[in-house]
Amino acid sequence: MRDIELRKYDEISASILEFLELYTKLTPEEIAKLKDSTKTRGKGDLTQREKILLKETTKDIMFAIWGNVQGKSVMHKRIEFGPYEAALPT
Repeated sequence: MRDIELRKYDEISASILEFLELYTKLTPEEIAKLKDSTKTRGKGDLTQREKILLKETTKDIMFAIWGNVQGKSVMHKRIEFGPYEAALPT
């Protein structure tokens, strides 16, 4: 059973990470919309997204990757489960 789970996670993460660069770049339409927006993005790169959230789902598991593409400081909420600890962006 554990081998099946590991294989599924490996396949899903490989699929997401193989095309990661495609998800981080903004389209020309999105860049134009950002330039017209009143929301400021500071000195960040206008050709890249600020953050991404990618999800892949099969009939029995869901896997996600959250990325802070431009490396800006983001607040995190700590989550404890047993002896482990994780943090999620807020």
